[in-house]
Amino acid sequence: MPQLTHSDLKELLDITLREYEWLRREVDQRVVARSQLINFIGAMAVLASAVGTILLKDERPGLSSVFIAGIGAFFVLAVAYWRTSNKSIIRLGAYLEGLERKINALTGELYGQVTVEWETQREELRQRPSNWLINFGCRLLALHRREPLARPTPFSAFAKEETVAKQ
Repeated sequence: MPQLTHSDLKELLDITLREYEWLRREVDQRVVARSQLINFIGAMAVLASAVGTILLKDERPGLSSVFIAGIGAFFVLAVAYWRTSNKSIIRLGAYLEGLERKINALTGELYGQVTVEWETQREELRQRPSNWLINFGCRLLALHRREPLARPTPFSAFAKEETVAKQ
């Protein structure tokens, strides 16, 4: 099996670090969007409370029922968006965890050092057992993952796959 040169390893590390940086930015953008959603939901709750109070005092039950149903639908959609957003952030985190392993294998090969560990450490904390109520709440809000997710090709397997592809 031909060995990758020092220059090849540095180029591979550079490409992997760029992918890692872009995906970290994507996670940051999704977290900001989720925070904006929370702010919007809070503002809508205040507005809904004010309008609901006015409608209930107006004594038109048909209009109040439609309003309450509309608010309920809005909050159901907001929670669905929240769950979808959390799931995508967790998927990105799982992929970033794999990229960290690949980066660390490359930097270990090049410099003898581990360089990135954030997602790997966060995943270890997420997998620690907690009580059933916290687990249920986290699964309901899609804060924990249930199934294995996509990971990048590990560094050692990558080198073997390239060798097979060249032959």
